[in-house]
Amino acid sequence: MVFIYFKGGITIKRIIFDLDNTLIPWRNDYLLAFKQVLEDYNLDIDYHRQGEITGTYEKKFAQFTLSNMTNYFNQIFKTHIDESFILTWLKYLGKMSSVNPKINELLNYLSKKYELVILTNWFKSSQVKRLENAQMLQYFQEVIGGDDYIKPNPQAFIQAMGEYKPQDCLMVGDSYNVDIEPALKLGLNTLLISPDNQNYNCSTIKDIYELKRIL
Repeated sequence: MVFIYFKGGITIKRIIFDLDNTLIPWRNDYLLAFKQVLEDYNLDIDYHRQGEITGTYEKKFAQFTLSNMTNYFNQIFKTHIDESFILTWLKYLGKMSSVNPKINELLNYLSKKYELVILTNWFKSSQVKRLENAQMLQYFQEVIGGDDYIKPNPQAFIQAMGEYKPQDCLMVGDSYNVDIEPALKLGLNTLLISPDNQNYNCSTIKDIYELKRIL
Protein backbone atom coordinates (compact mmCIF):
# COMPACT_ATOMS: atom_id res chain seq x y z
CA MET A 1 0.00 0.00 0.00
CA VAL A 2 1.30 3.47 -0.94
CA PHE A 3 0.76 6.42 1.37
CA ILE A 4 0.89 10.19 0.85
CA TYR A 5 2.29 12.82 3.18
CA PHE A 6 0.50 15.93 4.36
CA LYS A 7 2.20 18.77 6.19
CA GLY A 8 4.34 17.72 9.11
CA GLY A 9 5.17 14.34 7.56
CA ILE A 10 1.67 12.97 8.20
CA THR A 11 0.93 9.72 6.39
CA ILE A 12 -2.55 9.13 4.99
CA LYS A 13 -3.70 5.52 5.24
CA ARG A 14 -7.50 5.71 5.21
CA ILE A 15 -9.77 7.99 3.16
CA ILE A 16 -13.25 8.59 4.55
CA PHE A 17 -15.78 9.70 1.93
CA ASP A 18 -19.13 11.35 2.32
CA LEU A 19 -21.54 9.86 -0.24
CA ASP A 20 -24.29 12.22 -1.43
CA ASN A 21 -23.06 15.06 -3.59
CA THR A 22 -19.51 13.82 -3.05
CA LEU A 23 -19.41 10.50 -4.92
CA ILE A 24 -23.03 10.29 -6.09
CA PRO A 25 -24.33 13.58 -7.54
CA TRP A 26 -27.39 15.14 -5.93
CA ARG A 27 -30.07 14.53 -8.57
CA ASN A 28 -33.31 14.63 -6.59
CA ASP A 29 -33.02 10.90 -5.84
CA TYR A 30 -34.47 11.32 -2.35
CA LEU A 31 -37.28 13.51 -3.66
CA LEU A 32 -38.30 11.11 -6.44
CA ALA A 33 -38.17 8.07 -4.16
CA PHE A 34 -40.36 9.96 -1.67
CA LYS A 35 -42.82 10.79 -4.44
CA GLN A 36 -43.09 7.12 -5.40
CA VAL A 37 -43.78 5.87 -1.91
CA LEU A 38 -46.39 8.58 -1.30
CA GLU A 39 -48.20 7.43 -4.44
CA ASP A 40 -48.01 3.79 -3.32
CA TYR A 41 -49.57 4.64 0.04
CA ASN A 42 -52.04 7.12 -1.49
CA LEU A 43 -50.95 9.94 0.80
CA ASP A 44 -51.91 13.46 -0.19
CA ILE A 45 -48.61 15.09 0.79
CA ASP A 46 -46.52 17.40 -1.36
CA TYR A 47 -43.44 15.34 -2.14
CA HIS A 48 -41.36 18.52 -2.22
CA ARG A 49 -41.60 18.46 1.59
CA GLN A 50 -39.19 15.53 1.63
CA GLY A 51 -36.45 17.77 2.96
CA GLU A 52 -38.66 18.61 5.91
CA ILE A 53 -38.59 15.03 7.15
CA THR A 54 -34.92 14.28 6.45
CA GLY A 55 -33.30 17.62 7.18
CA THR A 56 -35.07 18.31 10.44
CA TYR A 57 -34.77 14.68 11.54
CA GLU A 58 -30.97 14.93 11.47
CA LYS A 59 -31.09 17.90 13.83
CA LYS A 60 -33.48 16.23 16.25
CA PHE A 61 -32.19 12.66 16.51
CA ALA A 62 -28.80 11.08 17.13
CA GLN A 63 -29.27 8.21 14.66
CA PHE A 64 -31.60 6.95 11.97
CA THR A 65 -33.97 4.19 13.11
CA LEU A 66 -37.13 2.88 11.48
CA SER A 67 -39.20 3.54 14.59
CA ASN A 68 -37.97 7.10 15.07
CA MET A 69 -38.40 7.95 11.38
CA THR A 70 -41.89 6.44 11.32
CA ASN A 71 -43.00 8.30 14.44
CA TYR A 72 -41.45 11.55 13.26
CA PHE A 73 -43.16 11.27 9.88
CA ASN A 74 -46.51 10.74 11.55
CA GLN A 75 -45.88 13.68 13.84
CA ILE A 76 -45.04 16.10 11.02
CA PHE A 77 -47.63 15.00 8.47
CA LYS A 78 -50.42 13.90 10.85
CA THR A 79 -50.61 10.41 9.37
CA HIS A 80 -50.61 6.85 10.71
CA ILE A 81 -48.09 5.04 8.52
CA ASP A 82 -46.09 2.08 9.84
CA GLU A 83 -42.47 1.09 9.28
CA SER A 84 -43.28 -0.54 5.94
CA PHE A 85 -43.62 2.98 4.50
CA ILE A 86 -40.02 3.83 5.41
CA LEU A 87 -38.77 0.45 4.16
CA THR A 88 -40.50 0.99 0.82
CA TRP A 89 -38.97 4.46 0.59
CA LEU A 90 -35.54 2.98 1.23
CA LYS A 91 -36.14 0.31 -1.40
CA TYR A 92 -36.97 2.90 -4.06
CA LEU A 93 -34.04 5.08 -3.12
CA GLY A 94 -31.70 2.10 -3.23
CA LYS A 95 -32.44 1.75 -6.93
CA MET A 96 -31.79 5.39 -7.76
CA SER A 97 -28.15 5.57 -8.72
CA SER A 98 -26.25 4.97 -11.92
CA VAL A 99 -22.77 4.04 -13.03
CA ASN A 100 -20.26 6.84 -13.50
CA PRO A 101 -17.19 5.29 -15.18
CA LYS A 102 -15.03 8.30 -14.37
CA ILE A 103 -15.78 8.10 -10.64
CA ASN A 104 -15.25 4.35 -10.64
CA GLU A 105 -11.91 4.75 -12.36
CA LEU A 106 -10.87 7.20 -9.63
CA LEU A 107 -12.02 4.86 -6.84
CA ASN A 108 -10.22 1.93 -8.44
CA TYR A 109 -7.04 3.99 -8.48
CA LEU A 110 -7.40 5.13 -4.87
CA SER A 111 -8.41 1.71 -3.51
CA LYS A 112 -5.07 0.29 -4.61
CA LYS A 113 -3.23 2.84 -2.47
CA TYR A 114 -5.46 3.52 0.54
CA GLU A 115 -8.25 2.03 2.60
CA LEU A 116 -11.54 3.61 1.54
CA VAL A 117 -14.67 3.88 3.68
CA ILE A 118 -18.03 5.64 3.37
CA LEU A 119 -19.46 7.83 6.14
CA THR A 120 -23.01 8.85 5.26
CA ASN A 121 -26.00 10.37 7.04
CA TRP A 122 -28.70 7.92 5.97
CA PHE A 123 -29.78 4.33 6.46
CA LYS A 124 -26.89 2.03 5.63
CA SER A 125 -29.04 -0.53 3.82
CA SER A 126 -30.26 2.04 1.30
CA GLN A 127 -26.80 3.52 0.75
CA VAL A 128 -25.24 0.09 0.20
CA LYS A 129 -27.81 -0.58 -2.53
CA ARG A 130 -27.04 2.77 -4.18
CA LEU A 131 -23.33 1.96 -4.12
CA GLU A 132 -24.02 -1.47 -5.61
CA ASN A 133 -26.08 0.02 -8.45
CA ALA A 134 -23.34 2.53 -9.13
CA GLN A 135 -20.78 -0.33 -9.10
CA MET A 136 -18.81 1.44 -6.36
CA LEU A 137 -19.31 -0.86 -3.37
CA GLN A 138 -16.36 -3.09 -4.22
CA TYR A 139 -13.91 -0.26 -3.58
CA PHE A 140 -14.90 0.31 0.06
CA GLN A 141 -13.87 -1.72 3.05
CA GLU A 142 -16.74 -0.38 5.13
CA VAL A 143 -19.97 1.62 4.80
CA ILE A 144 -20.98 3.51 7.93
CA GLY A 145 -24.50 4.89 7.92
CA GLY A 146 -26.59 7.13 10.10
CA ASP A 147 -27.96 4.03 11.84
CA ASP A 148 -25.12 4.47 14.35
CA TYR A 149 -24.38 8.20 14.50
CA ILE A 150 -25.44 11.20 12.43
CA LYS A 151 -22.77 13.67 11.38
CA PRO A 152 -21.56 16.07 12.71
CA ASN A 153 -21.55 13.89 15.85
CA PRO A 154 -17.84 13.28 16.60
CA GLN A 155 -18.58 9.60 17.27
CA ALA A 156 -19.42 9.13 13.60
CA PHE A 157 -15.89 10.17 12.62
CA ILE A 158 -14.29 8.15 15.40
CA GLN A 159 -16.13 5.08 14.12
CA ALA A 160 -15.03 5.82 10.55
CA MET A 161 -11.38 6.03 11.61
CA GLY A 162 -11.46 2.42 12.76
CA GLU A 163 -8.12 1.46 14.31
CA TYR A 164 -6.30 4.41 12.77
CA LYS A 165 -5.25 7.65 14.42
CA PRO A 166 -6.85 10.92 13.26
CA GLN A 167 -3.66 12.02 11.49
CA ASP A 168 -3.72 8.79 9.46
CA CYS A 169 -7.13 9.63 8.00
CA LEU A 170 -8.42 12.00 5.34
CA MET A 171 -12.07 13.13 5.35
CA VAL A 172 -13.47 14.14 1.93
CA GLY A 173 -16.91 15.76 1.71
CA ASP A 174 -18.99 18.58 0.28
CA SER A 175 -20.28 20.16 3.51
CA TYR A 176 -18.00 22.25 5.70
CA ASN A 177 -20.34 22.14 8.70
CA VAL A 178 -21.26 18.45 8.51
CA ASP A 179 -18.18 16.76 7.00
CA ILE A 180 -15.16 18.98 7.47
CA GLU A 181 -15.39 21.10 10.64
CA PRO A 182 -16.10 18.18 13.02
CA ALA A 183 -13.32 16.14 11.40
CA LEU A 184 -10.87 19.01 11.84
CA LYS A 185 -11.76 19.29 15.51
CA LEU A 186 -10.78 15.65 15.94
CA GLY A 187 -7.47 16.15 14.16
CA LEU A 188 -8.27 14.47 10.85
CA ASN A 189 -6.89 15.72 7.58
CA THR A 190 -9.68 17.10 5.38
CA LEU A 191 -10.50 18.10 1.82
CA LEU A 192 -13.67 20.04 1.10
CA ILE A 193 -15.19 19.78 -2.37
CA SER A 194 -16.06 23.38 -3.14
CA PRO A 195 -16.87 24.09 -6.81
CA ASP A 196 -17.45 27.77 -6.06
CA ASN A 197 -14.04 27.94 -4.34
CA GLN A 198 -15.40 29.73 -1.29
CA ASN A 199 -12.86 30.85 1.29
CA TYR A 200 -13.31 28.17 3.93
CA ASN A 201 -10.77 27.67 6.69
CA CYS A 202 -9.64 24.34 5.25
CA SER A 203 -8.06 22.72 2.21
CA THR A 204 -10.44 22.65 -0.77
CA ILE A 205 -10.70 21.06 -4.20
CA LYS A 206 -13.09 22.10 -6.96
CA ASP A 207 -14.17 18.58 -7.86
CA ILE A 208 -13.64 14.98 -6.77
CA TYR A 209 -11.39 14.22 -9.73
CA GLU A 210 -8.63 16.41 -8.35
CA LEU A 211 -7.94 13.61 -5.87
CA LYS A 212 -6.06 11.67 -8.53
CA ARG A 213 -3.65 14.56 -8.99
CA ILE A 214 -3.23 15.10 -5.26
CA LEU A 215 -3.09 11.50 -4.10
